[in-house]
Amino acid sequence: MENSKKTRIDQQGNIKLSHTMQVRLGWNIGTTLAATLDPTSGEVVLSKAEDNAATDVTVVMDELGRIALPKQQRTKLGWQYVDAGDKIELTLCMWTQTITLRLYEKHKLICTFCRRPASVVKIEEINDKCICDYCIDAVC
Repeated sequence: MENSKKTRIDQQGNIKLSHTMQVRLGWNIGTTLAATLDPTSGEVVLSKAEDNAATDVTVVMDELGRIALPKQQRTKLGWQYVDAGDKIELTLCMWTQTITLRLYEKHKLICTFCRRPASVVKIEEINDKCICDYCIDAVC
């Protein structure tokens, strides 16, 4: 069972998880979460941290239900161009007990390769892929 919601990222890179999602997963204040990054898709998968699990970064949920992804990890995902107030899509999967975070792309106007948004660079659609001028120049 999956459930999607949207939230916003703040200036410090904090992402607020809804109380409903926290309760459904049994995550409390101070829960240590493992964040696995997928730079190809620009997604972050959050799960309860286990001592022996291989993860890219661990984050702790604060008393307001926020988690903060370090700037280095946001850059690795191509989220360095995300502004405060931009929307993040949260997908809760009860089966795997995880939350997947991805940039909310209303019109998919984000470069498929470098993840730069159309607000920063000119984007062209080529073979159903959005590609920015920088990536086109790099290939040609």
